[in-house]
Parts: sequence; C-alpha cells; structure tokens
Amino acid sequence: GVQQRQTLWKAPVQGGSGIRLDDLPVEGPVTWSGGAWLPDGTILLLKFVIPTSLELYRMSDQGGDLQPFLMPDSARNEFGVMSSGYLPDGKTFLLTVLEKGDADAVERQAQRFRDDQSAATAIRVLGVVSSKIVVLSEAQERRTLALPGDFVSGVLYVPTGHIVYRRPSLGPILDNKYNVWAAPFSVSEARVTGEPSLIARDVSEFSVSSDGTLVYRPAGDVFPERQLVWVDRNGTVT
Repeated sequence: GVQQRQTLWKAPVQGGSGIRLDDLPVEGPVTWSGGAWLPDGTILLLKFVIPTSLELYRMSDQGGDLQPFLMPDSARNEFGVMSSGYLPDGKTFLLTVLEKGDADAVERQAQRFRDDQSAATAIRVLGVVSSKIVVLSEAQERRTLALPGDFVSGVLYVPTGHIVYRRPSLGPILDNKYNVWAAPFSVSEARVTGEPSLIARDVSEFSVSSDGTLVYRPAGDVFPERQLVWVDRNGTVT
C-alpha cells in the first residue's frame, strides 16, 4: 500500500498505474502510516492522533470502509499499539505496545536520555516510558514476549524460527537509531525460546525476506545527499 496526501493507494510491484483505495479521514491533528498487509487481503493502518494515542484500523485491499481494529487500553496505561507483522497462520499478530507512566516515571526516563534532547522531549510530551512486544491471537488474547530492554519494537517473524526486532541505540522508540536483534521463537507456543543475539548496529530501518535475509538502512543514511538532474522519458539521466 502507498499513501499519497492521506489517500491510500496500492501499486503492482511489477510496475504500472497505482489504484486508489480510499481517502483517509484527517480530522484534527491526525497522521496515517502503514502497518501490515495480510495474506487475506486486509491492510492494517496506523492512526497517530497527535499527541494522545496510536490506533490500528483495517481496510480491505479492494477498498471499502475503514474499521477500528485495535485501540490502546487505558486500563493498561497504553499510549498506542502498532502492528509490525504476523505469524504464518496470518491471523496471529505481532504488536508493539507503547506504555504511559506517571509524571515521576516520565521524568526518570527523560533524564536517562538527557544527552539526546529530542528523545527526552518526546518522552515528556507523549508520556511514553516503555514499549513491549505482544502476540495477539485471533481470539484477541494477548501474550507479552519476554525480551530485555525498556523500548523494543518493529518485530518480524522469520521462517528460520526466529523473531527479529529492534532496540534503540541511544534514545527511546521515537529515536531513529536502532540495534537489530534476533531471538529463537516457537510459533506453536508463541514465545521466545532462547537468548537474543545482536545482528546489526545503528540501523534506521530494516526488513527481512522470506529466506531470512536482513535488509537495512544505516542510521547515518536517513537523509542521504541528493542532486537534481535532468532525465529523459525513459528515466535516463541526460
């Protein structure tokens, strides 16, 4: 799925024209981003209601109504839920859940990252003090995975029998510099079965192919140098 000015589109990977799915509602301070595209044709979308919550919605990849999928649970002090991936059945989800804290907990976390003012400011503004990885079953049952670190996110399942996820190198989840970790994982039991291993340092984005190949962008390459050029209609630089 591709977003363009808060309109959701899909485009064939082989090339060709994009297909418009629907406009996304943007009432108030709202932004939308992609979550996951499931085998059954469901697209999950992340709605950021600035600065109060992160919510998950779903839509068919054929278009149609946008429907709530999962909202943060205030009884659990959740700020937001983000969908990273799913298990082979296509019905069990891997989520990142961001948790809020009281004023003292927020300030303690902000002080931990006082050398990174943008990270400390984000903690104070949003009130987020930690994030965790949760497995969500088709019956909406939750299981929190036992992983070290206050801020873990971006989890993906790999057919080698592992999950791959990220932890910030310096600041919290809203920082843009991560280390990538892998941990052995049992699909049948939906739990981590061994110690995590560090597999890449200082990464801004990553993904994993079906054969377990890790692809990532180094953190220092988030905004690479650009140069304007002339191109002909075939895309050749002239």
